[in-house]
Parts: sequence; C-alpha cells; structure tokens
Amino acid sequence: MDEISLGRRIAKARWESGLTQEEVAAHLGVTKAAVSKWERGRSLPDLALAPKLAALFALSVDELIGYEPQMPQERVDATYEALLARFEEDPASALEAVRAEAVRWWSCPALLLALGMLLYGRAPLGAGAQERPMTGEALACAELGRRVLERVRAMAPESEEARRAVAPLAALLQWLGEDEDALALLAPYLPGEPIPAATIAAQVYRQRGDDDAAARVLQHALLCAALEAVADVQALAALYGDDPERLGEVAAVAEGLAAVPGMTALAPTLLPMTRRALAVSLLPAVAPAADAVGAESAPGVPGGTPTCAAGDAPSDGPAAGGSENAPARVPEDALVALERFADAVAACSAVLVAPENPSVLWAVDDLLWAAPDSATVATRAEVAARLASSLAASVTADPRWAPYADDQRVRAVQARLAAL
Repeated sequence: MDEISLGRRIAKARWESGLTQEEVAAHLGVTKAAVSKWERGRSLPDLALAPKLAALFALSVDELIGYEPQMPQERVDATYEALLARFEEDPASALEAVRAEAVRWWSCPALLLALGMLLYGRAPLGAGAQERPMTGEALACAELGRRVLERVRAMAPESEEARRAVAPLAALLQWLGEDEDALALLAPYLPGEPIPAATIAAQVYRQRGDDDAAARVLQHALLCAALEAVADVQALAALYGDDPERLGEVAAVAEGLAAVPGMTALAPTLLPMTRRALAVSLLPAVAPAADAVGAESAPGVPGGTPTCAAGDAPSDGPAAGGSENAPARVPEDALVALERFADAVAACSAVLVAPENPSVLWAVDDLLWAAPDSATVATRAEVAARLASSLAASVTADPRWAPYADDQRVRAVQARLAAL
C-alpha cells in the first residue's frame, strides 16, 4: 500500500466530510498525532481500523485505499492500444508491462480479456513461434496469455467475456502443445444440428409487432455466421495449401463472400490470404532450374516444355547455346493468381482506411465500424500500411518464389507490392 497516496486520500476525505483530526481520532480511539502521521504519509492506519475509517467518510474500503477492482472500458481500450504500441518498440518491456497490469487488475475480466487477446495476437510474431510447443519470446507470450484467459473463464464462466475467451485460449493451448486440452475446451462449441434460434426469436418479435428487434436478432445471427464462414474459409485455405484443385474451390467461396457489398470491411484479409495461398499452390512442386529452357509450360502440360524437332530450339525460347542464361519463368496461372493477390492487398489497404459496413446489417451497425475521428483515420492508415508491408514481405521473403526472382513479370508484381 502506498503510504503517501493513502495519506492524501484520508486527508481529502476528512476535509470533504468536514471533520477535524481530533474528531477522526476520537471516533477511532487513536491520538490526533496518529491521524496526522497517516495524512503526512509517515505511517499507515492499522488494517482493523480500515472499515471504521471508511464508514466515517461514507466510503467503501476499496475507495478509501484507492483500489479499483474494475477498469472502465475506455481505460481498457486505451491500455490495450498503449501496450500494442509498446510491443512494436520493445517487446520484452511490453510483456513485463502486460504482466504488471494483469497482476494489478486480476479481478477485472474486461482488461484481462483485452490482455489475453493482445498476447494471442503477439505470440505468433515472437521468436520461437514456429516451434510446437512454442519457445522463446513466443512461449512467454503464449503462457501469460493462457493464464489471463483462464482467469477470465474462472471468474464468470457464463459471462460474455468468458465466451469470447474460448477461441484465443484454445489457440494458445495448441501453440503450447496441449492439443487435447484445446479440443476439450472447444468441444461444447463445435456445431451439431442447426438450431434456428434467431429465426424463431425473430418470429416471436414480429408477432409482438417489434420488427426492429426481429431485424436485430436476425442480422446479428447473420453477422456471426459471416464471420465464422470467413474464418473457416481461411482455415481451409491453409489446410489445402498443397492441393490446387481443392484450394481453387475454397478460393471461389472466398471470392463469393467478398462479392457481398461491405463484406470486405468485415474481413479485409480474406482475399489477400486466399489468393496468396492459391498462387503458391500453383507453383511446380520442384522449381525449374534457371538454366532450363526459358519457355513457359506447354499448354495442358504442367511443368512441361513444348515439343520440337531434334536440333530445333523452341520457337519462343532462347537460341541454342543461350538457354543457360534464361531465367526460370513462373507458370502463367500462378502469375495471374499473384497479380490478383496484389490487387487484393491494395483493396485491403483501402478498406482498412475507409471501411464501408454492409448495408444489409444496418440493425447491428453498433457492432461494426464506427465513424472515425481524425486520430482514428491516422491510426487506420498506419495499420493499413503495416499490413500491406507484411503481406508484401510474405511473398518477397517466401523461398518458393526465389527460383523466379529474375522473371520480370514476377519482379513487376513484387515492385507493385513494395510500393503499397
């Protein structure tokens, strides 16, 4: 307990109550000198006196000692943003700051959920994130994230915060190598038979003449279904990364979802992620050597070369004796997918800067993007720039594209990505 801070609160409360130090001392059975020492931060009142002292000033004990079990939501949001920025500058000190906030607010589900979500987002970016279980910086983030999210669920298992903690907690458990615990946590939430709860609830509202309530419950269900569909599509894209045919089907679903007006505002990375995965899946399993014939694959023969008479050079290839200098050329379908990925990254950046909510979800617009102030616009622009840079780097740093580094068409797309 901070003696000086408590002393100031006692002095302030006494003054606001219109009491003298003598009157406080008489009420508590102590000397005026003792009260004076408390107020000057020279000593602390006995713990047994705290309830009587608080009652004298018409305060709770928590108010008297300055303890706030719950942080206001606006402070939760501000704390999250500050810690997020700190991770960009100094991950180690940011992690310690998160730990300190968690200890200080161990009884505040809202803040602990925010801290857990922050660590869930940060763990995959730390050193050791690709190991299973995670190691290093990633492990430290994942372990602390698990602790705070488990605390959220333990405090109020039926609360909204506890429900929202399920998915990130399950992911953290998986990253920590605790697969069985992750599956057990998720089991009650996996879909079984469809239950049209929202549909029936909407019918009840309509019979009562409350069409606004009916619209809200239906649109909320639609919003949740859309977000879950997006997450499932992205997971399927990762699952079928080595199967171009199946991945193409998944990508078609992603394109259909994104075609719904306003859907990209709910899922800005849907098309970039699926198009990037599709482009990579269309690369040959064994990349051609740089001194191979520099012609594109023959039509209908993936990875093959056009046939020609013995001794003749391919009509669109290099002359005899010059093939060793020809760069490997990326397959046409992979190039098209890569170009469409670049289109999606540019569109994603624009959406993040100025998102337009789906008009069909007008009844739940309070759950969607809010009209921004100038500071928010600037923040969104910064986030968009960082995301575009990260997505661009995911291609330029991917070794699967390295064999085509001298293909001018690939270099043109990479230059376009770098300029976003």
